[in-house]
Amino acid sequence: MAMPTDIGIVDLGIGFPYTSVEQKMHSYDFFRANLKDAQSQKEMEFPVEYIFKGVPDIVEEGTDVVEWVVEKMDAFNIAIARVGLNENGLEAQRRYPDRFVLGMSVNPNDIMGAPSTFTMLYAPTKFYDENPKTYAAVLKALQAAIAFINSDKKAAADVFLASEEGKGWKLDDIMEILNDPDVRFTTSPQSMMTYATFMADVGSIKVKPKSWQEMFFPDIHGIPGN
Repeated sequence: MAMPTDIGIVDLGIGFPYTSVEQKMHSYDFFRANLKDAQSQKEMEFPVEYIFKGVPDIVEEGTDVVEWVVEKMDAFNIAIARVGLNENGLEAQRRYPDRFVLGMSVNPNDIMGAPSTFTMLYAPTKFYDENPKTYAAVLKALQAAIAFINSDKKAAADVFLASEEGKGWKLDDIMEILNDPDVRFTTSPQSMMTYATFMADVGSIKVKPKSWQEMFFPDIHGIPGN
């Protein structure tokens, strides 16, 4: 089946080109300190250039980047584009209000109304039933690790920095993350019913669970959660 030509595309993530390599590299300064190798920090135009090579996102200085993007949208039948809430995005939306919508990052806690769990461990029920000792060992190790982090964040940061994953990180950066009140280490599921209710309302799931416990194995049913 051929791609339809009479339906305009809605692109949920279009960026504007840079007018110099220096401008492009500067746009990644906000997390450059977290990069772990010298090549990504100093040589590459952007951190994942080893995967994406020759990205055509640099145009001649003086180019009207808004018009440049509109030309590309027309060429590829893109009717509407979501762009960042920045100087170029605002200008694009001002010129073409019917073709550009603005997007921005927000604190998910503001959307959910409370902290929410977004990273968790999961396993099929079959595995849980057939491997109770393995499951119990993993849960016990997770609980011990969480208790260790919450009781001594500096010691936890030191362990991370000494690991392979910690190479290139700085202690201050790790401590900033660990001390962020919005970052929580816990086995207590949070805002799961908010997720479930929304998914049921929009039809993503057919049956809404009656409680968060229905979504988790019995081993943690007794802890506070929602």
